[in-house]
Amino acid sequence: MRTADVLRLAEAGVIAPEALGHALRLSGRAPTAAGWIRAIDRLFLGVGATLLLAGVICVVAYNWSGLGRWGRFGLAQLVLLAVVALAAFLGPGSRYGRLMLTAGIVLVGPLLALFGQTYQTGADLSTLFRSWAFLTLPWVFASCFAPAWLVWLVIAEGWLALHVEAFDLWWRIWFGFAPTWLLAGALNAAALVAWEAAARQFAWMRGDDLPAVVGRSGPWLIAMALLGLLTGIVCARVVGEGPPGATAAPIAWFLVLAAGYRAYRVTRVDLVMLALGWISVTVVLFAVLLRFADRLDTAPAMLVAAGMLVASSVLGRQWLERVASGRASPAKGPAGGRR
Repeated sequence: MRTADVLRLAEAGVIAPEALGHALRLSGRAPTAAGWIRAIDRLFLGVGATLLLAGVICVVAYNWSGLGRWGRFGLAQLVLLAVVALAAFLGPGSRYGRLMLTAGIVLVGPLLALFGQTYQTGADLSTLFRSWAFLTLPWVFASCFAPAWLVWLVIAEGWLALHVEAFDLWWRIWFGFAPTWLLAGALNAAALVAWEAAARQFAWMRGDDLPAVVGRSGPWLIAMALLGLLTGIVCARVVGEGPPGATAAPIAWFLVLAAGYRAYRVTRVDLVMLALGWISVTVVLFAVLLRFADRLDTAPAMLVAAGMLVASSVLGRQWLERVASGRASPAKGPAGGRR
């Protein structure tokens, strides 16, 4: 049993908080001196590999202009082939093999950019990202690796973001306004729902073989992008600005918050998701108070807005602590209800 498995049992209330240390010792996962040395050794190995890679990148960048066309293509393809060959050698079932395959997915983009820059094909960035997304999609399926899907999602969103002007034109002709923010929000919401649905079916999508922070980073980042977008549009609407169609932003924002509370508080508990929602509500309330303070044009109004920000931070921390303590302890009778 891994450390993450023991911690998940504790989070589910199967293991009492006071028995967590004993459970870790029984599973052989309690931190020891040898374990700390091994962790530090891996940390230094990672730092050393990162510094070595940074050094290689700097050397190549410094001599890039003198490499010539074939030298550049040869170097880019050699690096890509080496990474893919290493992934095949390590095996797609190993963690490091999947990491190498994810690195290969990233390296396809610079190779396509180099091709377009060298031969001046006339393709724009939207075409580059589209080709990047479609060419690497089979690798993403083969990797069975949540971080690889997250990288591919960033590439796909980059393609749609660069191509969104065509959608705006189409929407403006038929409906009279340009919902760039609505398209982006719908895409992120659909991606989040699809990710969570896949995580219920596939252990690798949940990141069971990864540290908890890495395994859940995909949904957290998608939710951060979704809430960040909607919160910004709502705040712009509060101050009297915003893109076309921003009148519907508060409704979309409220629906996303309600669905998030249902999914990450009622159905199950995810403290990071709840914290993101609380921050979003705090930012919108702060924007509303700033709008009133700007109309009143008085120092006390600004102090009230600042006080609200501090109070919201304190209340949010206390609420998350209560949620966390309720999750760690099994519910007992009627008193075990949600708060």
